Amino acid sequence: MSNRSTLPTTLCCAVALFACSASAWADTRTGSSFSDVTGFSWQLIDLDLNDGITPELTITSQTIHVDSGYDSDYTDFVYDVYDERDSYGSTAANGAHGGANAALGAAESHLSANLSSDSHYTAGTWGSSESSWHFDLTPSTGVLFNASGNAGVAASDIVSSYAFSYHEFRGSLGDSANGSNQFRQYFDLSTWGLSGAQSLSGDFVLSGYLHTDKRAESGSFEFSHRNSVSLYGPTPAVPEPETYAMLLAGLALVGAGARRRARRAGG
Repeated sequence: MSNRSTLPTTLCCAVALFACSASAWADTRTGSSFSDVTGFSWQLIDLDLNDGITPELTITSQTIHVDSGYDSDYTDFVYDVYDERDSYGSTAANGAHGGANAALGAAESHLSANLSSDSHYTAGTWGSSESSWHFDLTPSTGVLFNASGNAGVAASDIVSSYAFSYHEFRGSLGDSANGSNQFRQYFDLSTWGLSGAQSLSGDFVLSGYLHTDKRAESGSFEFSHRNSVSLYGPTPAVPEPETYAMLLAGLALVGAGARRRARRAGG
């Protein structure tokens, strides 16, 4: 009689502990990303020192866009919070579980995005900035563009959180359909494909070169970057190894008791 009452109790305790550990594991998830671009410039090069022409790059127009957003529902395209501007300055978007900020100046740009929530919530946030210039360039002139900075991403796990930082620098001059007088470079960081809680950071330098021949040309260049963080719910429960061991031990005891009863019945 004592074996019949004790073994099921052992099994029930193991199962109960297993369930408690499973529900307690789904703790807070976090994600973050940042990007700081602090070095943006161009350098003119005189390709013909005997033509009497002083190298010059003249900006003819400029387009600026800065935005930040926060959304708790990926099923539609209506953002919970959205802030944008088409001039130098900053934007911010904050919600229940975090938010993003974007700031753009004449020679620098700063983005950040952060989220934190438990396993029952889904959310996404981002900040981005984009600047594009149209220009005229004197004959026999080369121009070297540079953009430099640093960026970082971090996520608490790869199953339910994701962080991303992307930077792109591109330009073209004249009739660049053949690809001979244009450039495109990019730098990105992502927690996608990493195992467990991970973070990445790094410095970057993006550069490009354009040049004219014996005649003046018109061209354009553009720098853009975007930081985003996403959280996906719910987080699947992953029990601790000790809980697995306790459950297996309880099952083993039940199995042993069943075999003993079977032998008694057969005897």
